[in-house]
Amino acid sequence: MRKSVLIAVIALIVVFALGITIYAVTRPADVSADDPLARRSYANGEYSQTVLKDASSSVDSSLRPIYDAALEAAQSAAPAADTSARHALTKGGSIELSEGASIILVSGAAQLDVSAGAVSDVTDGASAADGDMTANHRYIICSGGKAAVSASERSVFVTAGGAKVAAGEIVPVNFADVKSGDWYYDAVSYLAGIGLIGGVYDKAFAPNGTLTLAQTITLASSLHQYGADGKVTLKADGDIWYMSYVKYAVSEGIIEGSYAGKTTKEYSSPVTRAEFVHIMHGALPDEAYTVKNSVADGSIPDVKAADEYADDIYAFYRAGILTGDKAHKFGPSGTIKRSEAAVIMANMLDPGLRQSVTLK
Repeated sequence: MRKSVLIAVIALIVVFALGITIYAVTRPADVSADDPLARRSYANGEYSQTVLKDASSSVDSSLRPIYDAALEAAQSAAPAADTSARHALTKGGSIELSEGASIILVSGAAQLDVSAGAVSDVTDGASAADGDMTANHRYIICSGGKAAVSASERSVFVTAGGAKVAAGEIVPVNFADVKSGDWYYDAVSYLAGIGLIGGVYDKAFAPNGTLTLAQTITLASSLHQYGADGKVTLKADGDIWYMSYVKYAVSEGIIEGSYAGKTTKEYSSPVTRAEFVHIMHGALPDEAYTVKNSVADGSIPDVKAADEYADDIYAFYRAGILTGDKAHKFGPSGTIKRSEAAVIMANMLDPGLRQSVTLK
């Protein structure tokens, strides 16, 4: 009896020692040797299986039963397959998490609400309480646990296990001419996913298309309604498609009443970059343009403080919605592409996308 106990103790010591040796050799260079919890392989069970499998060749035959039992336990505890997924949520969107699920906040801001059991922040190696999540930390729902995550702004998450999006997921873009890696991809995907923009025809966005005055007013009206109501219900007019948007924009104070008297030719003409910013500025309340940048009057190289629409342009620079080209020029008299408009609108809606600049 005493001999069998001694063998068991020796077996555990051997397996543990082998495990430490193998982990030290195989762990990534950027992971601390004393912090295996930070590794995804630990969370999903791969770590324990790898250690035991790699130790197999060194296990004495007399210890084989103990080794086999430990390996079987590790395999049964691990998930059958990788269930990780990436989700983008709008403000107010939520994800429900059950026992065994894990979640990482990649970007944005979100809150954790633990309704049962406990949640572990394995990156910190501590329990997680209700409240703000820490970006790039991995949270795991412990045995018997249940929790939910809600986005306080547009946010991106990576989940695994028992995680289910309850509301607010942004549908990936489905335009043939907008590819992952395009500088405007995220903005177009975001706005199309929440119903703020659409294509010129089925599955085509025409990112290099030039925006007209009528299209600009349509976008501004849609953005205003989305900001106020969280959805867009405006529809095109049966006779002159854009007039319903023009009437809405005038009634809501987005644009001046004089716009209602424009001719058909004026509505169908390309809008200038300066007028585009002027119209879009009226789509959101003043508090949406919190100043984050120091931009002195007259400091934008091609926009003087007294120029038409200069106040709106400077407001966008100061809020980080615009920063201009490499020399910070704006090009006020030029036209604007649909892709550029999408990026500006995304920056207007999501403060987390805004850029920093200092102009003196």
